[in-house]
Amino acid sequence: MNAPFYVMFVSSPERFLTKEESLHIETCEKLCEEFGGEFVRVESRDIKEAISKIAAQYRITQIVLGESRRSRWDLLWRGSLVQQLMKSLPEIDLHIIANSTKET
Repeated sequence: MNAPFYVMFVSSPERFLTKEESLHIETCEKLCEEFGGEFVRVESRDIKEAISKIAAQYRITQIVLGESRRSRWDLLWRGSLVQQLMKSLPEIDLHIIANSTKET
């Protein structure tokens, strides 16, 4: 595939990252740049809306997401980001990467 790729990080304005989380994001940014990608940081309370705006702005056709580590109760109560994105971005292919450590 001869296309640019983007790595997006959406931060919440109400939540500060831990030192470990900040280091992880920095590592992801460096890896992205090493592979010729563009790292995009967005601050938003609405993750789905932030992803949708960037997807439209950059004409993105494929999105890869990591599986959430949320409990089943949380998913039932708040809903799934993947389900929200599938409804709001029907023309974009979503690829979900499984989390190796499951929480219930």
